[in-house]
Amino acid sequence: MLTLDLLEELKTGWARQRAPVVDHLRPGLSPERIDELTAPLGLRLPVEARTWWEWHDGVDVTLGIHSELGPSVPFLPLGNAAELCRLLREQAGKTWGDQADHWWRPGWFPITERSRGDQMGLRVEEGAPTPIFWADSHDYDADGLANPKVDSFGTMVTWWIEALDSGAWRYDAGAGRWERRSELLPSEREVSRLV
Repeated sequence: MLTLDLLEELKTGWARQRAPVVDHLRPGLSPERIDELTAPLGLRLPVEARTWWEWHDGVDVTLGIHSELGPSVPFLPLGNAAELCRLLREQAGKTWGDQADHWWRPGWFPITERSRGDQMGLRVEEGAPTPIFWADSHDYDADGLANPKVDSFGTMVTWWIEALDSGAWRYDAGAGRWERRSELLPSEREVSRLV
């Protein structure tokens, strides 16, 4: 499970790397504000996602590289994630018509979107933990649901912390960019594309 202690450990890892994201974190959201932002989508975020945005409401995405929590992984504010969800539903409807739910399911919610348009998301289900998947993977189970790449948001954050600690993720302040050394990642994490 994702906890505040784990998130503070992530922040410590960013600070050790001197990653600019740590200087641009927005204050966390109240539970009421989280509900207000997601209610128009007919969604109530699960516990781990709520913990994420209650901790900090991302970073202003107009800051470019300074909004990244790791290589090509922007820390989206919840309002941006909710708008992205709305746009993805709309795009799915226009592109797929009555098959739109296959492309972007009503119970999916994006955590982030990489520069090439990949959406890392979660399934909105009550209970915990919250599995994380890539919406673009087309890697589906027998029920037509995207197969999770990791069992919980907390596990993914643990992987991010370990990537910072091992040097697999390194912020190069001189170059002003994140570096990713895939050879330092365990193979299952490399294949997942979450790290």
